[in-house]
Amino acid sequence: MKTIEIKECTKLKAIRNEVVKKLNADITKKNRNRELVYGRAVYYKLCKNLTSHSLTDIGSFIYKDHATVLHGLKVFETFELNNDYYYIEAYEEMFNKLKLNYAINIKNSKDLKTKYYKYVNENINLKERNKSIRVLIKREFKDIFNECRKEFGYVPQTAYLKQRFAKINEMLKKIS
Repeated sequence: MKTIEIKECTKLKAIRNEVVKKLNADITKKNRNRELVYGRAVYYKLCKNLTSHSLTDIGSFIYKDHATVLHGLKVFETFELNNDYYYIEAYEEMFNKLKLNYAINIKNSKDLKTKYYKYVNENINLKERNKSIRVLIKREFKDIFNECRKEFGYVPQTAYLKQRFAKINEMLKKIS
């Protein structure tokens, strides 16, 4: 095993322990069953994204070589195709926990920035949509009440209003 600084080694150890605890699989074993292979893939992805270690360092910590780490990273990318969302969710949960609990520096900040801007844009779009809906509803109610006042001198509770409210509901469905 290549010499790794003690501080960095504790990061790899924290990640390994978290994966072992969460997935209940000893990823250092030489066994190739599905749970262990997928558990190692999650470990490799976490180490790659949360530390600045080389693939050799990451692999050697659990007695694997860099080629095995590369293969494990490819395996991780196939989780979505194989509908193995359990491991993706476990990865995301451990990523957030490790990032917060152990103050691990994030190597790949582009992923976080991308997610952050995605959520910011979604929030802006939802606010604009909400604002548009409120404006349309207020305008429609204003029209309804003005027409009722012109026609009847007051706002009656009749079938006419029910038709207008149905029109509003249709508009809302189109916007949604």
